[in-house]
Amino acid sequence: MANCAQCDRYQFTCTVCKPGFWGPKCQFLCGVNCVEFGGARYCNISDGTCRDGCMPTYFKHDCSGSCPNCANNVCHRTTGTCLDPICDSGFFGETCYQSCPANCGLDPNGLAYCDFTSGDCTYGCRDGYYGAKCTLGCSQFCKRSPANTEKGPLCYQTTGNCVYACEPGSYTPTCGEVCRSTCVDRTCDINSGTCAECDKGINAGVLCPTGTCNVGKFGTFCNEDCPGGVQCRNLTCNRYTSTCIGCVVLKWGDICNRTCPNCVNGLCEQSTGFCQLGCVNGYYGDNCNYRCGDRCTVCNRVNGTCDVCNVSTFGDTCQRNCSGNCVSDPGQSFITCAKENGDCTSGVCKPGFFSPHCALTCSPTCAERGPDMQVCKIDTGDCLHGCDDGFYNPTCAHPCSNTCRNKRCVNAGNNCVDGCVAEYYNFPTCDTPCNSNCVNSTCDDIGGACSYGCRVGYYGNQCQLTCLLNNTCVNNTCDRTLGYCRECDLPKPGFQCREAGRC
Repeated sequence: MANCAQCDRYQFTCTVCKPGFWGPKCQFLCGVNCVEFGGARYCNISDGTCRDGCMPTYFKHDCSGSCPNCANNVCHRTTGTCLDPICDSGFFGETCYQSCPANCGLDPNGLAYCDFTSGDCTYGCRDGYYGAKCTLGCSQFCKRSPANTEKGPLCYQTTGNCVYACEPGSYTPTCGEVCRSTCVDRTCDINSGTCAECDKGINAGVLCPTGTCNVGKFGTFCNEDCPGGVQCRNLTCNRYTSTCIGCVVLKWGDICNRTCPNCVNGLCEQSTGFCQLGCVNGYYGDNCNYRCGDRCTVCNRVNGTCDVCNVSTFGDTCQRNCSGNCVSDPGQSFITCAKENGDCTSGVCKPGFFSPHCALTCSPTCAERGPDMQVCKIDTGDCLHGCDDGFYNPTCAHPCSNTCRNKRCVNAGNNCVDGCVAEYYNFPTCDTPCNSNCVNSTCDDIGGACSYGCRVGYYGNQCQLTCLLNNTCVNNTCDRTLGYCRECDLPKPGFQCREAGRC
């Protein structure tokens, strides 16, 4: 038990370990990721719990868990959940262990970020992909530029519609349909697929009729009613497909039978329902058909993350409440905090709390000066007015040694204030036990001199010397200071009852 600082002499177990060790015999090392104090690591003798917390990026009771991807390298000591809802580049989720989608675009510094909760790409997609998570590929028929000679984006990242135009032979906003074989050079209108010029072969006029029909009619002989009716803009539809050529406000679809009520000014693309001018307040999505969260004042058009939160809430969807321990800004009756991380905007916590979001509790052993006064520093948690009796260190988290009388020690270290308990000496550290040969094992707290003399058979200032075991002293007792026999057992005179002859 070489690593014991104190031990139970009857149970043969350690009661206090030397710094850096734990266990019944102090045989285990404290975790290498425990925070050091005074150049050493301290942990609970029973289970190895790190006394002073974990180094950045580590958690669990013995700091063996890792949370390397949390912003600011800070996570919950028990669960590993990131305290700030922000991950390092390339990761998302409560513990920042999930990887962002592979096709996310990069920020100006060349790093990829995605939403903390949903994983949606923050800076759009890599070229050639679209969708909130950039998992969908643009059509191979999208042009890169009007002349298709310059490098540029292929499609819009919210809808997948091609940015410029389609390669010859394809149509629709996404260039996903192929022109009919009856079209000369397979060239057709990008929206309707109508041939720019028809094949003059045997099927001309049947598979590829020419000319237009009267308003409201379609078909080879223009004798059928447009199925969209009054929903078609100007009551007109494509002669060959019956698709409306444009829709009235608030309508979309091939025959304009679908609605887009949440689009600004009621304008949406006919083929997809995509709101061209954005969403009215309270809605998001390509078609503005999703409601923003109840706590959102304004939300992002693409992924629904809140741009502005209701009072006293924060987070991507404003799903989290500001800490009730924040102090309101001057002149306000409500609490506000930063949308990104929940930090109190006033920068002030209620008494007894600290950290940027005022979620951490000051040590209960910090000394108080009044019910309305701060007891610890907002940024570090260090106690402002010292410690309660029995504790020390900046946060008053360390108990004074049991060897201190009244368990009182100075705040800056573990030096005892009122002297040592009766069984220890070497004040002010009181780290040395009295000699067990002292009566009642008690001694002077500075030099270790036995307070009530020595047990039978011992002498010296600390009772560290043994009376001669020659059975010449009565009851084997000798002078405490010099060790001479106070009374001889046999009639032999002399300093130690050894001289020949009789007294």
